Amino acid sequence: MQIKELSDKTGLSKETIRYYEKIGLLPKAKRSESGYRYYNNDIVEKIRMIHIAKGLGFSLTEIKDLTKLLFLNNLTKKEMAKKLETKRYEIDQKIQSLQTIKKEINNVLKGNCEYRNYLG
Repeated sequence: MQIKELSDKTGLSKETIRYYEKIGLLPKAKRSESGYRYYNNDIVEKIRMIHIAKGLGFSLTEIKDLTKLLFLNNLTKKEMAKKLETKRYEIDQKIQSLQTIKKEINNVLKGNCEYRNYLG
């Protein structure tokens, strides 16, 4: 299939598909004689997996590492569980940090800030 069809099937823009190829997240597409990119059907499944991993909070770099292991059949359930545990911990840390920032914003909005003179 050509890039337009792949874009339609996956919901990714053509630019995103090209970018994923450029950074090595997706394999380079084969080219037709006229130079058009041509993709096998299995690329749709790879893109779905990337989408799921992004939804779980993994960065593109992390996803690239995961897909390498997965497609080489070197990713065990235990290793995947460990990666998910690490990601969960990182998310918990981000939530805690965001809650602290939210408290600070609420304090400023209530006028409980040493810089309240700057707020009018």
